[in-house]
Amino acid sequence: MPLAGVRKLEAVSIHADEASRFLHAELQQHPTLAQITANMQVLSQTLLCMIRRHLGEDVTPVLVMRGGILMWNAMSVCFPASPAGVIVPARVGHIRSAPRIVYGNVPGVRTGTTYLLLDPIINSGSTIVSTLQAIRRHVGITDHIAVAAIYSTSLGSAAIHAEDPDVHIYTMWADMKCGPDLRLTGVDFDGGDAAFGGGTRRHQWARGVDDNDVVREN
Repeated sequence: MPLAGVRKLEAVSIHADEASRFLHAELQQHPTLAQITANMQVLSQTLLCMIRRHLGEDVTPVLVMRGGILMWNAMSVCFPASPAGVIVPARVGHIRSAPRIVYGNVPGVRTGTTYLLLDPIINSGSTIVSTLQAIRRHVGITDHIAVAAIYSTSLGSAAIHAEDPDVHIYTMWADMKCGPDLRLTGVDFDGGDAAFGGGTRRHQWARGVDDNDVVREN
């Protein structure tokens, strides 16, 4: 499976083989929760193993919650010896607002090591943009950051590259479209809901590290 791409304003496309296209087709046809989690885990492993061939093993994966947890098993298989990190964002109010990063636990890296942000679906791109800003603010790294996403919209890719034109976005399906709600069209599920057992009503809250201000509560 060939790997090709350019640095600025485009995603780096991983060629989807026949098996991956079959799994993608299933995800477009009102899949069950079990199908979503199983298919996304297989697609994640295909994607991350191809990225490993391109970047090598000098990679620090960072799970971007909540959807990033769908890529945990694939990360463990493809980068078993790599220290990993986690980023937890929370939105203030409406979905169109940029998320605030309320928790981060990211390993320090050696020169030349790539931070690889794992988020299976890039919608508007605002979560990855906030994650990039937080990593640079708290870790101080200014280069060698990449993103791994099974699906990426053209809107999301543009937002990420407006923040940093040198970030590689490795994806299997690039330039997908967003609906009016800024969510991916054509694949009708939320990665975060799927990762945690479906879209049932949830109680959500998050508080800042340095204060008692509620970021989101419902």
